[in-house]
Amino acid sequence: MGFVISREPNHSDTQKYPPEDAQKKDKDTMNQKSSQKHFVPKHTGKRNPAKVAALVIAIVLALLAGGTAAAGIWIGNLDTVYPNLSLNGTMLGGLSTEEAAAALDAAGYNSHEGEEVTVQLPLNRSLVITAEELGAVLNSEEAADAAFRYGRENGFFGNALAYVRCLLKEQDIAGEAHENLTIDENALRARVSKAVSELEADLMSSDLHIGEDTVTVVKGASAIRLNEDQLYDMIAAAFAVRDWTPLNYNGGVSGDQTLDVDSLYETVRTEPEDAFYDPETNSVTEHVNGLDFDLDLAQKLWDEAENGDLVTIPLIVTEPEVTTESLTELLFADLLGQKSTGLGGSSSSRINNIQKAVEAIDGIILDPGEEFSYNEALGPRTAENGYQPAGAYSGGKVVTEYGGGICQVSSTLYYVALLANLEITDRTCHYFGVSYLPAGLDATVSWGGPEFKFRNDREYPVKIEAYTDMEAYTVVVKMWGTDVDGSYVELSAYTWETDDGYGAQSYRLIYAADGTLIEQKAEARSIYHYEKEEEEEEEDEEDEDDEDEEADPTASPEPSEEPEPSESPE
Repeated sequence: MGFVISREPNHSDTQKYPPEDAQKKDKDTMNQKSSQKHFVPKHTGKRNPAKVAALVIAIVLALLAGGTAAAGIWIGNLDTVYPNLSLNGTMLGGLSTEEAAAALDAAGYNSHEGEEVTVQLPLNRSLVITAEELGAVLNSEEAADAAFRYGRENGFFGNALAYVRCLLKEQDIAGEAHENLTIDENALRARVSKAVSELEADLMSSDLHIGEDTVTVVKGASAIRLNEDQLYDMIAAAFAVRDWTPLNYNGGVSGDQTLDVDSLYETVRTEPEDAFYDPETNSVTEHVNGLDFDLDLAQKLWDEAENGDLVTIPLIVTEPEVTTESLTELLFADLLGQKSTGLGGSSSSRINNIQKAVEAIDGIILDPGEEFSYNEALGPRTAENGYQPAGAYSGGKVVTEYGGGICQVSSTLYYVALLANLEITDRTCHYFGVSYLPAGLDATVSWGGPEFKFRNDREYPVKIEAYTDMEAYTVVVKMWGTDVDGSYVELSAYTWETDDGYGAQSYRLIYAADGTLIEQKAEARSIYHYEKEEEEEEEDEEDEDDEDEEADPTASPEPSEEPEPSESPE
């Protein structure tokens, strides 16, 4: 144990003193001690403190008497960390500084996890500042260097004593390694100042906060006073001793506050409000939950709290019947009506015009009470607007004009508006019957008149969907909205013969969800004319886009039957 400084024998001295036996015995003893020069004893049991103290005293006395300077020189020349030296539990004894740094790296020393000061502030806020933020950490290389320097800066005698202490007992030098660390005072000041400023601002506006399910009141908020210097000193002191225990700082609180429960109740209490569709924004408004609370409970919680405490009062929340989420799910969720009409026999120009028309009305949303105008939706049918010449009815004749064919779209939309049970405000039948819809269920239009209009008289908005399906060769129109009661509409019509054509009366039959007929409403009375034979021949020559054969003008349809009118360019 320990170390021995021995002198070399004087070979010129022939006298053997002490005697040979004693000399041999001393030599053996010296050899035994020399072999134990770097031996660190293992603790096999509890040391006797008196014996340990006596041993240390004996070694110190020996050093003082026989070779302190030499021992100090020998220890000072060691290129490894003192034996039995550790840092935060990582053994570094006998390692070079490079090896010690590697050992600390392997032990995760550089993570500095948990090296932070946490301060609990008023309003349930907390301020967390890490040692790394303030530059108050050692990396592995710096820590290894501090371990190597341990016991080497106190002179020969002090260095020898430090070495002996390490031989006798493991020394963890975490405290010594960090004792000279300094914090970045400017950085700490900045963090503290920001935290205090934000907290003071929050305190000024935190007397009352109404959340989704609680109302919070800070008792004595207006009386709380914060001191930056106090908070700074508290944190700096913790870093100085590397004490990571959480701290509490409530500032100074003077006086007391009483709670005006009735006034708080009037402030917080809110009636529930339904969400609704806002036509100006085309969106659903946010619903308002009803809020209420128990006055007696609020007073009890307040009385039990200390100044500076955040008093949390549970709210009684009542949702309205119509929430934002439920209404959003309802909008345009139901197909109120749809209809497809064929494009058979249509020319490319007519199909172009039809496609322009469906593009114009596709996606239009009508809010409750809003009226739709077909002419306004399409605008003038001109070449500049992309329309082409095609067969059309005008003044009781078949002519070729820009936009020919768009009446098939208006008629299909009219049919769908009836199925959606919307109010028809303006509709005119064709002069000649059309082939793509039953008699009485068509709607002709022309720029400047006639017009086709309807109003959304439903509770929720409706949206038009329109397109051409070129695989099925059809025009498709759908009406989307909100079906509130499951009711639905069926359409019917009966026809009769006139002097030069036939008439039709259409009906809207409204049924309840269970199939019970609610109302049979007479919808529209229509009069159609038969085309004369010479007009038909002229049309065949000028317009090769006719769809069907002309109806027999001599036919007399029964009231329950529908005539077979000629193909309508419209």
